[in-house]
Order: sequence, then C-alpha cells, then structure tokens
Amino acid sequence: MPLIAKQLGGIASATVALATAVAAFAGVNPDGQGPLAVNVQPVKDLLDLAETRRIDVVCLGDSNQLFSGVGWQDGLTIALGEHYPMYATPILGAGANNAIGVALNTTADVSLPPTGAPAGLLPFDDPSFGVDATPYGFLPAGATIPAGSNIGMRLRPGNSAWDANNFNADHAMRVRFDYGTVDAASGAVFTPQAQQNGSFNILHPAINPATGAFGIASSFIDIPAGARNGNDINFRWFGSGAPDGAGPVHALYMRFEDLDESAGQSVHTLYGVGGATARDCAVALFDTPDEQLRLFFENVRRLQPSPARVLVRISFGANDLTDDLPSVGPDGPFPPKTDAAVADNFRAIMDRINQVWIDAGWDPDELTFLLIGCHDRLEPEPEGYGFRQAIADVALDAPNIAFVNHYRLASHYFLIVNGWYALPTGAHLEAIGYEGMCRWEVETLRQSIAADLNGDCNVDTADLGLMLAVFGSAGPLGDLNNDGVVDTADLGSLIGRFGASCVSE
Repeated sequence: MPLIAKQLGGIASATVALATAVAAFAGVNPDGQGPLAVNVQPVKDLLDLAETRRIDVVCLGDSNQLFSGVGWQDGLTIALGEHYPMYATPILGAGANNAIGVALNTTADVSLPPTGAPAGLLPFDDPSFGVDATPYGFLPAGATIPAGSNIGMRLRPGNSAWDANNFNADHAMRVRFDYGTVDAASGAVFTPQAQQNGSFNILHPAINPATGAFGIASSFIDIPAGARNGNDINFRWFGSGAPDGAGPVHALYMRFEDLDESAGQSVHTLYGVGGATARDCAVALFDTPDEQLRLFFENVRRLQPSPARVLVRISFGANDLTDDLPSVGPDGPFPPKTDAAVADNFRAIMDRINQVWIDAGWDPDELTFLLIGCHDRLEPEPEGYGFRQAIADVALDAPNIAFVNHYRLASHYFLIVNGWYALPTGAHLEAIGYEGMCRWEVETLRQSIAADLNGDCNVDTADLGLMLAVFGSAGPLGDLNNDGVVDTADLGSLIGRFGASCVSE
C-alpha cells in the first residue's frame, strides 16, 4: 500500500480541484437528469437498524403517493416488507374513507365528517389543503350515532393483497387511538371496540371526552394472539353492544401495533396531493399549525425505542414544470420553472420538518431525509430542464440527506414495454410499476458501498479524487476503516473496490 500511495501522491495536488468540483456537483450528467444516487449510506444505515429495532418512514408527494391505493405508499410498504417486518400499520384517521392498499383501510359506512370541530381543537386537525392524509371525524353536540356503526379502521388478512404488507395479524396486537377532549362538562360518550367475527369482541370502557378542557387524549385496546382465519379485524369508534355514541366526539388517529414484533418498519403518508409541486407542499407545511404536525410526528415516534429513527421521503418534481410562483425556500426566491426553484422548495420542506422537530425538543439527528428524482413520464419534458440534478445537489447539504433517481432506475422504453405506465398520460404508474420502482429504490439503498464516497452507487475516479483531497485528515469522509485517519489502508480499500457499483454488488 505505501508504494501505491507514493505512485498516486504525485497526482494528488492535481486532483484537489477535481475532487472539490465533484463534491459540489455530485456526478453531473450531460442530459441534466442527475445521477442514480447520492449519499445513500445514511439511509442504508437506517434500514440496517430495522433488522434489530423499529423505524418509521414518512412520505410526502404528489398524486403518485396515494394513487388509487397503489402509489408510493403501497409500493414502499411492499418493498420494505420483503426485507423487514411491518411492526405497525400506518397512522390513519377517523374521517378518511379511502383504501390505502395492502388490505388496510378506514371504514365509514356512516358519515363522521372532518368538519365542524370547535376552535379549541382546530390546531390539531387536518387542514383542507392536504397535509396529513388522515383527517379527523367529528360528531357535534346533540347528535348521536348508532352503536356498531362502521367508523374506524379495518385489517383484511383474507384479502389477496394482505400478504404483501408483512404484518402478522396472528400476533398479539394493540390498536391505539387519539381523540379530542372538549370544554363541555358532560353529555358526550363513545365506546371503542376491537372485533373479529367468531374470534373476539373487546369493548373499551366508555369514554367521556367532555373533560372541561380542549386537548388530545390517547388510549388503546389489546387483542390477544390467535389464528385470524382470514376474517376482517375491525376497530370501531362506536362499538356494538354499547350505548349509542353522543357528541361532541372528536375522533382522530388510529393504528394497529404488533406487540410481538420489536423490529421492522412502518410507512406513513404526511402529504399526498394530486397536481402538487414541492412549493405547494412547503407552503402547506408552513400554514399547518405546529400543534398538528407535532401530534402527527408524536404518533410516528410513539412506538419506537429512544432515540427514534425516522426516514422522511420527499418525491416531487414533475408538476413543478407548471408552477407559476417563485420558490419559498431558504435560498430563494427563485423564478418558477427553474432548477434552482425546485431545489429551494425541497429545502423548504426539510427546514419546516426540522423546525417542528427541534421545537418539540427532539434531537434532529433522529431524522434522515431521502429525496426522490421522479420517474420519466410519457409527456416530454422541456429540453435542458434538469430539476433531478438540482435535487441531487441538495443531498450534499448535510450528511443525513440522500437522493435516489427513479429516472435512472427504469428507462422510458422499459416503462412502456412492461406496462408500468398508467395510461393515457403516464404521469402515474400501475400497481406493478409502483412496486417495481420501490423494490429497485430499496435495493439501491440497501446495497450502498462503503468506498463510494460521493454516494453515486459507483466506486470510480470521482471517489479516488475525493479520497486524495482528504488524504491525511481525520475523516470522517474517506476513513473507511474508522481508525481516525484517512491513510494508505483506506486508499487500499478503495482501490480494492474500484469499479464496483450498486448493480454489480
């Protein structure tokens, strides 16, 4: 190794400028569509933790996030579930009535609309512009609702899609729920229930949410382990065999937890709005009360050991081609329809989440961000529009930000001939497309290579230039054996992996 180092030492000074440029530009592609990946090691480290402890993934995106119940929410749940157990379902809301795939859904045969809550609870509620796709349901004062009404959450282990989510419904479970308390003195009551036909019927003690003060309370129902035999498992806010529900009742979050599983993953949607741009999402987050975002993330963190570990996945870009407003991020404003504006809006989304995290007193090191370059669509994009490269560059802002480029995962031709496009526009994918892209995304993240210093999924001259630029320093960049110094041992390791890629690995 000393001989190799001596031979390379003569070109070290000549490569410093190159290495600096590589660090700032992360592998520019001539067509402006960006590299396959940047800085994926932090996400790989986080996913590795899912083998021994619980982690959560929170997603923000456009209509592809929840498209017909088979969007990124579904695809990512399936892709991660092939490697790590699903320790809990996503967080859902009592006012929603949409299937989200993998045989999980909210139910609302009787209306419990997400409107009408008193002003004292509004800071905790889902705003109309789409942040948090799990809205509350509200039963006003003086109104009643029949016991046994289908308002709640359902697991469907007999459904053909059930096995894809890797949630073991035969284990002991706990269904958790949040509800609002109100400033009335009395008169309100609801009796939650966990139920499966022929197996169990568990009523929670009746709850009077009229405590005299506005706030959020939580409770749960435990379900013993047992063979479910393919029958639906229901959580109902107004259980059968109990008195009718009487308002005011403010029903909010629901989530099933596997009590027998101490490791694995759970995937949630914080924002998924049709036609949305990164700017739309950032503005929506800015306008959302801190209390509501904090409550959502409290539920995300609640079932994890300390410190919590959360991956925030952000996928925008295609709709930004039509945005007519300047960016709202920390470096702007930049003109709309520019690469700089897209990058600035991505930074705005991360800044808002970081701000809520810090204000809540949580350690920002608990957060890892994954930025997605969106898939190639049937509609042609303007020549020279390089927003994917701009998003990739954002991944160089901090050690806890990564980038994976769906444009590089599957070509335009591949998407067409394999039927992955949802026609006629190709702005969305079929279920097989979301699942396939997410599988490749997860594999790209899981197969990170330690010697890939710039995180582009290749060990090449760019990584060599980076190592030579930091040779002799204390790292951490380039210190492959973690001995506190970048030296010939690390250089030898890089040369030994030279030419490796995520694909070949």
